[in-house]
Parts: sequence; structure tokens; C-alpha cells
Amino acid sequence: MIYIFIYGIFLLIGIYDIKKKGLLKEKSRNALLNLMILVLTLFRGLRWNTGTDWEQFLEVFQYVDEDSALVFIRNTGEILEPGYTFLNYLVKCIFDHYTAFLLISNFIVLICYKFFAVNIITRYQCLAFVMIIITYQFFPVRQNIAGAILMVSLVYFIKKKYCGFILFAIVASLFHKSSLIVLPLIFLSRKNFNNQFYIIAYLIIPFLNISFLNNGIVALSPYICLISEDFDTAVKNYMNYGIGVIPFSLGSYLYYFLLLLLFCYVRKVALTTELSGKFNIIFNLFFINIWGMKMAQITGIFGLIRLFSYFDFCINILFCFYVLLQIDGKLKVVKNSFFISCFSFLFFFGFYFNKSIRSYSNLIFPYYSVFNSSYHRYGNPELKNTEDSFFEIILK
Repeated sequence: MIYIFIYGIFLLIGIYDIKKKGLLKEKSRNALLNLMILVLTLFRGLRWNTGTDWEQFLEVFQYVDEDSALVFIRNTGEILEPGYTFLNYLVKCIFDHYTAFLLISNFIVLICYKFFAVNIITRYQCLAFVMIIITYQFFPVRQNIAGAILMVSLVYFIKKKYCGFILFAIVASLFHKSSLIVLPLIFLSRKNFNNQFYIIAYLIIPFLNISFLNNGIVALSPYICLISEDFDTAVKNYMNYGIGVIPFSLGSYLYYFLLLLLFCYVRKVALTTELSGKFNIIFNLFFINIWGMKMAQITGIFGLIRLFSYFDFCINILFCFYVLLQIDGKLKVVKNSFFISCFSFLFFFGFYFNKSIRSYSNLIFPYYSVFNSSYHRYGNPELKNTEDSFFEIILK
């Protein structure tokens, strides 16, 4: 119920922004954005034993100390990024409870989302924030922190402020090294191809030589693994055991092809407006995202999906541009622009909300907070976690 209530509020805010044609007063816009940040910070930060990789992240916080603040080695032998472990250590020194870390880290992520939404589009900024939120899972993991910071660096890239771009890209890599791999792809996003190129490049995916692609990926893996151990592990598992093979989905392939056609049409109009530069970069990253995802299915290497997921937000930002041009009457598709924009928003919102529910549902339902922190999602409910409740800590 809490998921429906919270995301229902965001749904109404998105519709309200469309109704107002994105022309909310700055004070009202900031109030709505800050309200969503507050609600989501509490929703994500006060959870307990809820969300993916819960035990792993909790153990990092519990065992990090001054000796391992910059070099923390997990039980698997993986060395975690220094930015992530140092933030754990810093919060632990000040507050000494994992809930404080969740509140602070989620607040940082949400502030990054707001910064991106406000700077990437001049109108429909509340809608853009909502669309970014529903792109990802209910609860972010380590890569989401890096992805949020990378979105900030992308704003500087679009504005051609390359010092800021490089600075935040480096900060992102301190939370997840794999963010460095996608940096060259961001530089490619300034290219301006015609729409036929994108359509043909997408259509040929099912006909590419799988053996050639796999050999190429495996050949590059020694270099990529220097940055992304997850990717290296995925390649090795695939080659040795066939683990990570993803069945090719015709329905998904056609779905993204239809979206590609829609956004190609929108792009044709957007390139004649003041949105030209921003739209082209986001569109190219969107194409890289869907092309890379389909390539992951073709090659059967799941690690590729994690890499290209850094650009998952692009599809929903393109939707915001679509709404802007649709409401302004520059897209001559239908007469009732408000109706079609709301219908499209409801479709996207429902699609991604349902996608989040279907992923790891046993780890997110029911929602448990610090109020019942003693609960074990699996095993004996009578067993106590190793930490006291956040509120017990405060009252001590």
C-alpha cells in the first residue's frame, strides 16, 4: 500500500505539471520537487531489511573501520570503491547507524536527480523528476549512486563545461568503477546522424554474427575488467558455464523499435528548435542504451546490461521533450495534446512501476522500516538483527 500511496502522489504531480503546461511558478515548482525529495528520502532511508543486496551493504557499514575506509575487501575478494566505503565510514563515525547512511546517500542521489531535471529542460521539470524516479528500482544500489552523479556530469557535458564534467565523472567512479567505461559513449553522443541510420542500425541487431560479437567482447574483457570486475565475472561465467544467457525477446525488440520511430519523428522537429543540442545528446544516449541492451541479449552476456543501464533515464527524458513539443503544438499528431500527453505519461508510469514490482518482489514486499528492524525477511522472525533500532539509538 505504501508503494501505491507514494507513487500515486508522484503520478498526480506529473499530471498536474502537464495540465499546467510545465509553466509552474518557480516557488511552486521548487516546493513540489522538495516535497518529492523529502518523501523519497524517508521512504528509502527508513527501510529495514528491504531491497536488493541488503545484507551485503549492511555488512559493509558494520565492518568498515579506519583501516579499511579506503580499501574495503568483501568476502568475495572484491575491493569496493573508496568513495562508497569512505562515505560509509564517515557516516558511521558521526551517527553510528546504517539508517543514517541510507538517509544521507538517498538524499544525495535525489539532489542529483533534481539538479539534472532542472538543468536539462526549461519546463516540465517536476514531470522530468518523476520520470527519472520511475526509471529505476524502488531502492537504489551502489551503481545508482554512481549513475546519479554521472547525470550531474552529463549536465556539464551538455553545457560544454568539461572541467565540471570530468570532475563529477571521477567522483562517480569512486562509487562504481564501471561508470568510467561509459564515458567514451557520452563523447559519441554529440554525433548527428540522420534518422535512417538509427533505424537501420537497430533493425540489423537480430542478424549480427553472434560468434563474432562474443569473440570481440571476450577479447576486450581483459581491459574492461580493469575497471569493472562485475563485467569480467559475467564474461567468465558465460564462457565457462553459460551463466547469464538472456533469451531474446521479440516483444521487447518491437516495443523499443516503435519508441525509436516515435522519438525519431520527435527528433526531426526538436532539431529545428532551441532544444536541438540537448535533445540530440539525450537521443544518442537513448539509442546507445537500447542498442546495447539488445546486444546483451544477442550475446547472452548479462554484464552488458548493467553497463548500458547508466542511460536508462534517457527514454523518459525524451518523453518529457515529447510532451513539451506536443503541448506546444509542434508535433501535429493529434488535436487533443493534453489527452495524448496524459495517456502517454500513464502508460510509461504504469510500465515502469509494474517493471519495478516484478523485479525482486520478494525483497521489497512487504515494506519494513526501522520501526520493526528486528524482523528477518527470511528465517525466524524472533531473531534479532545485530543493530538496534535507529530510534533506540537516539533514545539511549
